[in-house]
Amino acid sequence: MREALQTSLFFLLAISTAHHCCDGAVPRSLQGKWVLIEVHQQDQIVKVSDESSECTITKDELILRVGTLGQNYQLHVDPSTTPPQINSALKTDNRNQVSPGIYNIVGNQLRICFAVPGRKRPQGFSAHIGEPHFMWVFKRHIDKPPFTKNTDLIPAQSERLNAASDHLQGTWEIVSMEWDGRIFPGKVSGKIVIHGDKATSFGGEKPVTYSLEIDPNVSPPQLNLLMTADNELQIKQCIYKIEGDTLSLCHHFKSNQARPEEFQTRASDGLLLTRLKKQSIQQTGN
Repeated sequence: MREALQTSLFFLLAISTAHHCCDGAVPRSLQGKWVLIEVHQQDQIVKVSDESSECTITKDELILRVGTLGQNYQLHVDPSTTPPQINSALKTDNRNQVSPGIYNIVGNQLRICFAVPGRKRPQGFSAHIGEPHFMWVFKRHIDKPPFTKNTDLIPAQSERLNAASDHLQGTWEIVSMEWDGRIFPGKVSGKIVIHGDKATSFGGEKPVTYSLEIDPNVSPPQLNLLMTADNELQIKQCIYKIEGDTLSLCHHFKSNQARPEEFQTRASDGLLLTRLKKQSIQQTGN
């Protein structure tokens, strides 16, 4: 079964080759590590074990490994359409054919549905009998940061955290927010209170408390906000910097996404950049 899967999987995209694709950069929401869990074709669904597959999507290519086989595919993506469009091409082939497809991301699941070369782009996420389509289903691979051991930090970690994060302790008031390359209009409100190894966010319907971990020894410094929801560990992987009394915090809007590399957001990248000002003891009323 595994050999049949590997053969059909790579045959499907080996025929969807091209000398080049358009210059459609892959959005950050697609980039990162994924695990192939299902292949759909002709009303058949083949389950793939986590151990046998791995997939990395960069800004311009998809690198897929299934068992002992592997291949790199050049990608062109247009996230402005509904559903977003994606084209794949085998980077080493010279034939001028492209496999057109669509994709969507729901939570930590990615679906990509392709048509074979020369056929129209799929209109929906199906691969029924008679349809010249095939579909991959991935789940996002989450690299748990090396300094994350549990939802609640163990005492040794808490001691290290507190010693390294005195400058983070206190009440921080939100002064501006930027999301997907746009600054939130008007006045924003809310605050984050950091005490020990906990961070509590105020401003939504109700306060949310996270366990807190940091690694101040990398550039830029890293910060993790952890909580458990529906029996799953949710991690917001952040970068942060403190300049005077201003804290800049950047992370993906959704949990369990890749950590940003810079303090900047762009259209459709899903990143949230928050700037906060530290309140004095008099302002907090303590």
